[in-house]
Amino acid sequence: IFEPLPSGEAAPGDAELARWHAALALYRGRQFTKARDELAGLAAANSACGLYAIFGARCSEYIDEPPAPDWDGAMTFSTK
Repeated sequence: IFEPLPSGEAAPGDAELARWHAALALYRGRQFTKARDELAGLAAANSACGLYAIFGARCSEYIDEPPAPDWDGAMTFSTK
């Protein structure tokens, strides 16, 4: 998922973007518990960004049922 970033006052700060990139690296590195915790902090700080909740929910799913060893970071949708 790619999300266009707004400019001006609504733009996320450098610190928030750095935290997002760190959470995404944890997610892609299969460190789902750490990623979920970081995403929860991001969501608490910026509830308007739904992307944090989406990835947090994916982390919870992968904690319960880990992806295959050859997982490339892509989400396989199982419902419509």
